[in-house]
Order: sequence, then structure tokens, then C-alpha cells
Amino acid sequence: MNRVFCLLFGSEAIMWVGVNASVFNLVFIAIERFIVTRFSLWHRNHYKPWFGYAIVVFIWLDGLITNVPTTYVSADFSDYTCSPFTMWPTKAAGTAFISYYILSVYVIPLIVFVFCYTNIILVVRGNSKIHATSGQTGHSDTNHNDKNQINIMKTMMIITVTFTVLWLPSELYFIMINAECCGFSILTKEWNLFLLFGFSTSCINPFIYGVRTGNFKSFIKTFKK
Repeated sequence: MNRVFCLLFGSEAIMWVGVNASVFNLVFIAIERFIVTRFSLWHRNHYKPWFGYAIVVFIWLDGLITNVPTTYVSADFSDYTCSPFTMWPTKAAGTAFISYYILSVYVIPLIVFVFCYTNIILVVRGNSKIHATSGQTGHSDTNHNDKNQINIMKTMMIITVTFTVLWLPSELYFIMINAECCGFSILTKEWNLFLLFGFSTSCINPFIYGVRTGNFKSFIKTFKK
């Protein structure tokens, strides 16, 4: 029981699994938006409601699996003490995991964001031009849908940029820690500060969604009156 408690709380596993799942959730949102925009007919014919539930389960399982090495493999339970984040069995093992982790939760998600949202913006803009040249500019429904699509994409791009900028310092610092360079350590104030930057995305994102949502803007205008 003590070992379980150590794994869950001493290693901060619950927190980091949540962070991993949050990143993977953003990745799947980007992919889903890309499929809806780029292959709308296929999505309409093949997407089932249970897909969403399956993806949520997969996201959390992936978040858990991704964090296993740091919560168990690198922990030390000798002498009945809980010492998470101890040295890796070999330097190669530590390097391999750090490379895998950085790729999984930062580099690959960033590539997916850029690819998906760039393509989505191009498709939406292309559709807007087609509607304009085909004489559909007077159709309010078409214009409204195009504006909504563009607004959604801008919102997600803002979230992507926020994610990239605020998590970059901690990712670079994490690499330096495991490279044993220049005295970097998880016990320093800098590490805690950079983690605070990254975790702040969870607080900032709801405000971004709110400010970019029409209902929120309408509420503010009504409140001012």
C-alpha cells in the first residue's frame, strides 16, 4: 500500500497523467477538426458517437502509459523510502525516455497542430472564395458558417501558440536536467517557475474559449449596458 501511495502521490503521477492527457486531447481535437473540414463527407457518413468515448479512454490510457517510466522505473523504494525521480538504471535508458517523452508531448503534437490548422485555414479560405465567386455572398447562412469556421480555427491557433510558448521553457529545462548540464535540477526555483508557465495553460485556455465565443461577447455587452 505504501508503494502504491508513493507511486500515485510521491511521484506526482496523477498530475502528470493529467498533463499528458490534456496534450493528447488537443492533438485529437486538431485531427478531428482537420477530418471534419478536409473530409467532411467521409466524416458525416462514418463518424459514430461511440468514437468520441473510445478516444477519451485512449487519451487517458496513453497519458498513463507515457508516464509509467518516471513513476515506477526511475523510482527508488529501497529501505521503505519513497524516492521518485531517482537516477535511471543507465544513462542510455534516461536519454531514450526523455527523447520519447519530449517527442510525445511536445514535438509531435506541435507538428500535428501546425499541419492540421494550416490545412484547415487553407480549406476554409478556399471555400469562402468559392462562395464569393459563385454568387453566394448574399446567402447569410453560408457566410455565417464560414465566419464560424474561421473563428474556431483562430481560437484553436491561439491555444496552440499559447501551448507552444508556455511549455517550451520547461521542455528545454527538462532536457538539460537529464543531460546533467550546468547544474540544472528539479529542485531549483527556475524549474518550478517554468512548470508554472506550462500549467497556466489550463487556466488560460478557458478564458480564450470564453473571449472567442459569441455568447460570451454578448454577455459582456449586456453586462456593460
